[in-house]
Amino acid sequence: MNPTRALSIAFGLLMVAAAALQANAAALLAAAVAGVAVLASIQFARAATIAVLACVAAVGLSDAVSLLCALAGLNAACYLVLRHSELRASITRPCLPLSLPASMWTVSPFLIFIVAAIS
Repeated sequence: MNPTRALSIAFGLLMVAAAALQANAAALLAAAVAGVAVLASIQFARAATIAVLACVAAVGLSDAVSLLCALAGLNAACYLVLRHSELRASITRPCLPLSLPASMWTVSPFLIFIVAAIS
């Protein structure tokens, strides 16, 4: 396993842990689905998106504080950027970590988690 994949999995597991920290029963189920999807993304990179969406559902179902939601969102952003940049690098050419698409990938999950925390 290369270092990029290991780091992305670490961010994914931190995302799940932050979402599950103050979760009730329904949110804990969504967090468990997210954890399984993070582990599945070791082999299938497309499962990373399912993991992030399950974490958004877990945050939306739980009554977590905004700091945990922001932490989950930042970890989700790092997880997606690392996981999908590795996928893109294996298919075509390496992408720059500070490119415009990478910046959009970084900001959008953070904003989604904040909106889920407020509602």
